[in-house]
Amino acid sequence: MLRYKFPMIAGGVVILIGIIVYFAWIGPEDTHLSTLDKTKAGLVARERILEADIASLRLMSRNFNVNCSKLGTRIAQLPPSADEGQFLSQVDTVAGVSGSTVTGYSFSLPTISTSPFTSGSSAPKAFLPSVTVTLDLSGSYSQLTAFLLKLDGLSRLYTVTAYNLSIPATSGVTASAGALPSAGTTYTLELTGSIYYNPNEKDVCSSSSVG
Repeated sequence: MLRYKFPMIAGGVVILIGIIVYFAWIGPEDTHLSTLDKTKAGLVARERILEADIASLRLMSRNFNVNCSKLGTRIAQLPPSADEGQFLSQVDTVAGVSGSTVTGYSFSLPTISTSPFTSGSSAPKAFLPSVTVTLDLSGSYSQLTAFLLKLDGLSRLYTVTAYNLSIPATSGVTASAGALPSAGTTYTLELTGSIYYNPNEKDVCSSSSVG
């Protein structure tokens, strides 16, 4: 039995040393390798996101000059003050050219709700002040159509948010189902929209350049 005792002891020592080596070096290295694999996967995903962002920025860069040109057109339609009289003068001119008639108008400032600021809350975003304008017009269908087509060509930006086209009851004309009024029928058109102004006269493109 003695001749087997020493080999068994030696084998046990070898196994013990192997266990110690595994837990001291091999085990931690496996854990470290697993952590590195996870980090690599995260970096690869982040790289793909950055590549998508770069592609989007390149597309925006290519369209920058075109977008700034369009923005410049709109900025030119924003005077430094509301100047409602100037807008009405332009509307009267367009109505005269189209053959329609401005029968009334009204102005109202929009209601801006603001909540009290608390410590740490962010300030409200900048916005263009506006005035709500309601226009009442009358004319034939073709005249009112011509007015609307020319309205977009004003040197003042006017965004229409609602409209109502109708035939006055006093005209004696009724529009039955499936029948259109005659070409000479007079319509009334009510337009509701907003005019904007730019008191700071800021142009985000004027000081920007593309390399």
